[in-house]
Amino acid sequence: MPRKQRRTAKAIYKTLLEMDYQGSSRTVRNYVRNIRQEIKRNANEQAVRLEQYPGEAQVDFGEFKAINGTQLKTYHELVLSFPHSNGQVCQVLPSENAVCFFHGLQKLFRLIGGVPKTIRFEGIGKPGHIYTVAHGDSGKQKEY
Repeated sequence: MPRKQRRTAKAIYKTLLEMDYQGSSRTVRNYVRNIRQEIKRNANEQAVRLEQYPGEAQVDFGEFKAINGTQLKTYHELVLSFPHSNGQVCQVLPSENAVCFFHGLQKLFRLIGGVPKTIRFEGIGKPGHIYTVAHGDSGKQKEY
């Protein structure tokens, strides 16, 4: 918001007094300062688009425990989800490494009968990074 359109803590306090506010000016100034600091902190955080389009998929590794015979074992799964329709398919894998990742992707693509138009890879690779591979008529790939 442009600086000239912002309301000062003093102006907010005057408005509150007109509404029979019984608190002090210091309370209002502290509250306004805290809210402004919170807004600044939130402005620095990265926002992720929540809207999902048909044909977009998301890939992530997961882990689960299951009983095999008499032993409780940890298994790894590669999950291909479609946020627009809330559908998903998964492939159980022996480990979370590059070989298993690419093998699992091949199996998942065969299972769904093709490759999604756009795929977001979350939690794979560098922590905190999201990689998107897009293909289409141009055949170009993009990595973010």
